[in-house]
Amino acid sequence: MLAPYSPVEIAIDGVGKSFGKTLALDDVTIGVKPGELLALLGPSGSGKTTLLRIIAGLEIAERGRLAIGGTDATNLPPRDRGIGFVFQNYALFRHMTVFENIAFGLRVRAKAERPTRASIKGRVDELLSLIQLDGMGGRLPSQLSGGQRQRVALARALAVEPRVLLLDEPFGALDAKVRVELRHWLRSLHERLGLTTVFVTHDQEEALELSDRVAILNRGRLEQLGPPREIYDQPASSFVIEFLGEVNKMPCQVARGIARLGIEGCHPVAAPGLPDAHAVAYVRPHEIEMSAAGTPDTAKAVVQSLSVIGPRTRIHLMIGTQRLEVDAERSTAEALGLEQGTSVGVKFRNVRIYPATR
Repeated sequence: MLAPYSPVEIAIDGVGKSFGKTLALDDVTIGVKPGELLALLGPSGSGKTTLLRIIAGLEIAERGRLAIGGTDATNLPPRDRGIGFVFQNYALFRHMTVFENIAFGLRVRAKAERPTRASIKGRVDELLSLIQLDGMGGRLPSQLSGGQRQRVALARALAVEPRVLLLDEPFGALDAKVRVELRHWLRSLHERLGLTTVFVTHDQEEALELSDRVAILNRGRLEQLGPPREIYDQPASSFVIEFLGEVNKMPCQVARGIARLGIEGCHPVAAPGLPDAHAVAYVRPHEIEMSAAGTPDTAKAVVQSLSVIGPRTRIHLMIGTQRLEVDAERSTAEALGLEQGTSVGVKFRNVRIYPATR
């Protein structure tokens, strides 16, 4: 049986990197805890893949310092970092069998470090069992499904007993059902092996479901770092809340630490620390409560359109000239008899205020 790995810490301290005139990373500092599963999340061009490649040694930081397991790895060659890297496109050798692909990293070691043929076979057989592909070692990658190929790529990275596992958009090329299945499998595998793992994704749900902590990057800078629940419940900026799923935006005015939305029936919202100025109020679709029209302490809204999506109903409302999107239980919409033109009362359960951006 494969024993749990010895997890190490990764210290990323003030790392910067440019490509020509393009600033890819700007003073990024992140400490990855031993045995942690950390997600690097952000839109295209945010710097997340560049940071992953710097950890791997495939790119070199121009500024700052990188340490792995307490050792300065800023300029250490990739082969000396103890990294296992899983690429988005699998990067399997098409002419090699599954067994040969997994064994490759062990067979190309220097003769003095190379395991015996029997040890390599034992290691590969263990990994085939771990990735639930027993008996498929003789197949070629072309004879496997996308999900199976991804698992082979992961086994190949694990074969060399890395200190750190890096994954670049590991499920990006798979269909939705297979992605969900592999997410659950990878999380259970991580808990079993305890290997320090960093993975890149642009999928918010994937990051929030899989990781112990999430680092959100935007234009090369770290916007927020924390556990998934904290990131979702306490977004540090307007960028973070907008990036983490759908959200309604409403103009408001802040004065003396209080934000007023200018909508009849909407209570003022505390906005401590914000200057007296125009601001933006954010509320997520599932944080809007609907009730019968005329319910006390609610704002009057009119249903513009609605659509049923399984057990949920997506409703578009108008409050004056403000358009809002609501995500509600299907039973709630049916109980209120909602249809186009229906008047309802709405209340915002959770409103977050951020400065207006130009």
